[in-house]
Amino acid sequence: MTYLDKLKDPKWQKKRLLILQRDEFTCQNCFSDKETLHVHHLIYSDGSPWDIDDKHLITLCENCHKSITEEEKEYKTLLIDSVKGAGFMGDDLRELAEGFHSIKNLPHISGVVASVINYFVKHYLSFMVDEYFKHLSKSNVTRNKKGQYGKKIH
Repeated sequence: MTYLDKLKDPKWQKKRLLILQRDEFTCQNCFSDKETLHVHHLIYSDGSPWDIDDKHLITLCENCHKSITEEEKEYKTLLIDSVKGAGFMGDDLRELAEGFHSIKNLPHISGVVASVINYFVKHYLSFMVDEYFKHLSKSNVTRNKKGQYGKKIH
């Protein structure tokens, strides 16, 4: 069964309706209630779309969904390139990702908080990531072959 077929499955349709109702049939990014609405997966699993916890699903209008999906691709590339550019290896990226995935019970964010976070991400996150990794590359810290951090030896 393709992913598109899964989105037609009654299990997904039921889950989708529950999320739309929870979000009061309103885009949680621009607050429009007049546009075509989508349910956006904040994360994906190897399972079916309806297996995702509700806190990882959010209602977006068609335009916001398209825009956010495109921005996510751009930021993923930027973040990975920045981390690799700072000298982190594949195992470091895996550990970082596992650390984020281990965070449990984050509340569903909507309304004004979501707008503030979206604004912050769009305007400051890439700048902060770039500055952080510039700082790391200039700092007096290095990694040995075992992945341990310590002072650079001159």
